[in-house]
Amino acid sequence: MPDSPAFAGIRPPELVWATLNPSVLIKAHPAWRQFQNTFPQVSGSDLVIERLQTAHNAPYGFYRLRRGTHDWFVKLVPTHGARRQAQAQGVADFLSEQGIAVPKLLDGFPCDLTDQVSALGYDYYPGRFSDYSQSDLRRIGHTIGQVHRALTCFPESEVVKQAAIHRKTMLCERWQRLLQCPDQMQSLPEAGQAILRTHSPEWLWHLMENGQMVHGDLNVGNLWFADSGELMVLDWEDSLTAWFDPLKDLAFVIERFVLTVHDASELAHRSHDLLDAYFEINPVTIQSDSRFVDLLQALATRSLLILAESQASGNAKPAESEWQKFCFLYKLTQQYEEPLKQIAAPFVARQDG
Repeated sequence: MPDSPAFAGIRPPELVWATLNPSVLIKAHPAWRQFQNTFPQVSGSDLVIERLQTAHNAPYGFYRLRRGTHDWFVKLVPTHGARRQAQAQGVADFLSEQGIAVPKLLDGFPCDLTDQVSALGYDYYPGRFSDYSQSDLRRIGHTIGQVHRALTCFPESEVVKQAAIHRKTMLCERWQRLLQCPDQMQSLPEAGQAILRTHSPEWLWHLMENGQMVHGDLNVGNLWFADSGELMVLDWEDSLTAWFDPLKDLAFVIERFVLTVHDASELAHRSHDLLDAYFEINPVTIQSDSRFVDLLQALATRSLLILAESQASGNAKPAESEWQKFCFLYKLTQQYEEPLKQIAAPFVARQDG
């Protein structure tokens, strides 16, 4: 089930780091005292600690620790999340061996600091998020093509496939219960109810047509343009259950890097920058010009079901902003249905010809 998102909304804001007083921080949060006891190299009077402004409640969140020439990036996460991220590091390490730029989890991590807080440590890479330009989109398309090609050879891909089938089954069952139980359906926001009544649960399965293992969450915050020149792909935990049509990752990037950023007149050009670069590395089949429309609406619906499952399972109630975000994205696809078909059309024609 979802953790609190790092950034509210569709795109991360400008990165703002707040400098913290190490001694005050250690007194306020026992997790930090244990952290410095375990890793004495990140202690001392010359240590500088900065915390990135995000939606996380302290002590959870992202930190930059600097001491002399050393520069670390540390994530404090719920312990259950650390276990999943550690498992996903196996995917990242495999891809690193294939030449994909991914952060390496440092020795000694994950480290449980308290019963509820764990630390994940990496080297810090100065850089930036995407500026949504032609050159950035081409680099993203090229890199995703490399990732997809490499993941076809991941040795535990069958485990991922079975986990994805289990997850889809759970979400479809939740959807069916919502349709059969008006009281449960009415506990959801009205806009979400309307979307879930528009389709049937079986519709969700077409996300897995032509399926393979993919990243699963290529939002703006998970693609980092390092100053060293590498495009680093972050946060692989969703890949553990991400068995989708590889066009799903591409549709997701078109949604987050193009539809929500560029003017209508630029949508086709910028999307084709991405797709042309991808197809140079990994040509896959686009079966119809409506494929991106179908995928994006299914993805938004799937996200609503994940929120509904989280709410029904007694976890923390999803934030209203999360419901609003995915309802907005579903309607955005409706708004841009014709441009999305125009984006896909040249690639369908290319295959037919």
